[in-house]
Amino acid sequence: MSETPDVETTDDGTEDFDAFWSSQKRQGRSVRMFGEVITLPPALPLQFEMEARKLQRSKRNQDVTKLVSILFGQDAFERFAAAGMDIDQFRLLLAWAPRAIAGQKGEDGQPITLSEVAAELAEKDDDTEPDPT
Repeated sequence: MSETPDVETTDDGTEDFDAFWSSQKRQGRSVRMFGEVITLPPALPLQFEMEARKLQRSKRNQDVTKLVSILFGQDAFERFAAAGMDIDQFRLLLAWAPRAIAGQKGEDGQPITLSEVAAELAEKDDDTEPDPT
């Protein structure tokens, strides 16, 4: 019986994280937006977490643009704006994508959907609207 070579260890016995990670079969969810199919990362990038924290203290457009590009690709913010994305759509996308990437499940146990997140956002909006009386 022959042994399978260990792709995770180099000739000198060093553990090879890069080789290990490249052998993992991970796939991100896809979403169609304005006729374009975008595949999300298979896991929430660490850079997204860092930029999201920075964005809480920032009002600069370039910080928002960078955050969007991490999840949706280079120039995504500009492509979405040029396609006519409105602020409600943008808000939904930014609420849904990290949860979808993280593998969050909806009430039915299936991956969370845009519809479920939209309903949650609408409920939050209803809770924050002032009472007209």
